[in-house]
Parts: sequence; structure tokens; C-alpha cells
Amino acid sequence: LNMRSGAMSLPLLLLPLAAWAIHLPSESGSGDITLVTFGKGDTTERQWKELNDPVMGGKSTGTWTVKNGVGVFDGEVVDVPSLKAPGFIKTSTVDTASFQDISSCKSMFFEARASTEYSGYRLSFGTKKSFGCSFFSGGFKSHFNAPVGSAFQRVEIPFSNFSDCNSDATGEPSKTCASDPSVCPDTKTLQDVKTISFWGEGAKGTVHLEIKSIGASGCSSSSSSSSRNPTLRVRPRRDLTARTPALALEFRRSCATT
Repeated sequence: LNMRSGAMSLPLLLLPLAAWAIHLPSESGSGDITLVTFGKGDTTERQWKELNDPVMGGKSTGTWTVKNGVGVFDGEVVDVPSLKAPGFIKTSTVDTASFQDISSCKSMFFEARASTEYSGYRLSFGTKKSFGCSFFSGGFKSHFNAPVGSAFQRVEIPFSNFSDCNSDATGEPSKTCASDPSVCPDTKTLQDVKTISFWGEGAKGTVHLEIKSIGASGCSSSSSSSSRNPTLRVRPRRDLTARTPALALEFRRSCATT
């Protein structure tokens, strides 16, 4: 919705229901805590490292660069030959500096734009392991749809959309926060998330995501950073569990032999 003109764009009207997201006017940012920016020398600048599934025998490729205050996540996700299923690429913060406490907040947000549609984007934070669900991966993860176009837009993902019980093979949640509170982000993690990652996972395709900032919103008190970009809120997805166990088992067997 264009709040200045009062007009709604046709592409927004045609968004599929599967996107699980709506555009809303930008909030004031008074309840925001900024966790990451990409300007050289910023107090919230972080070190990042990109990782691909070739460590698991896959063929996906990816890169991470920072240019003009923007982080750029590029690559292509393809099938892991031994699994005949899509692999992953990801970029993560790797420095050991503590993150600001976001336990008083309600959502994660980031400002980004993408050059093309891709259905496998995910955001994760934290290192908590749920061994009964995810043998290899850790932290809390959520799917999101990236805004495609030339303008940077703000994407918000409620903490209730994150889960630490996710398939190692597809990235899909085996249990959702909405159905099982035990997999929701815990206070200890939110007090210092330790690491943040962007993923291209579980779907073949081209990844090109440009990111200006990452933070938390809906905080009771913060050093706020306002944004005038449109906001894309991510709604909880359905629990997709039926197709993951066999593929996850094969994924683990493949890893054990590489």
C-alpha cells in the first residue's frame, strides 16, 4: 500500500497466498534495536563467512561481499547428487563480540532487496541445539520471502515464527513455535543471539539478496533506528513435516560417509 498516493500496486494484489506476508506502512522505529549494519567502522559492523553444501558433497555455490554499506549474498542452490535433493548455501556472522539484548522485543527485522524470486530464503540466529530434531544445524530458523525490486524494503519476522526444530535436509520446521512452545526462542538466546545467518536452502534456484541492516523490533526500550522503507511482515507458516524424515536420514548418512 502506497501511503502517500493512497494507491495499491497491482503486483501486491497478485501476491500468492503462499507468500504468507503482507506489506504494511513503515513503523516509526522507536522500538527497534539495530544489531548489524555494513558500514566500515560501524559499531554494529560484523565479520561474515559464507558456507556451501560442498562440505556435505553438494554442488551449490555462493559468495558474500560487502560494498557501499550493503551486504550481498549471491549464489545458486542445486541438487546434492547423492540425495537428489536441493542443498544449501549460507552466510553467517563469525566474530565473537556479544550482541545487544533483544529479549524485550517481539520480532526480527532486516532491510533488503532481491533481484529475483527464490523460495528457499531463511533467517536464523543463535546456537541452541535441539538434538532430537536437528543433528547438524543449531539456532532458531524461519523462512521468509525476500522483496524483489530496486527498492530496499523492511521485512519483519515475529519470534513466534522461529523454531529450533528444523529438518537438516530441507530446513523446514519439524515442530513450530505455534504448535510447541518448547521450540520457541528462549530468553537466554535472545539476551545474546551470538550469530545470525541468511540461508538459501531446500529449494533450487538463484540467490541474490542485498541487506542494509538487521535488528529486532517491538522492543520495550532500545536505542532506536528508524526506517522509512515499506515493511514486509512474515506470518507463521504451516507445519510441513510429512516429507522430511526420510530425506533427513539420507542426508545424515551421506554426511557420515564424506
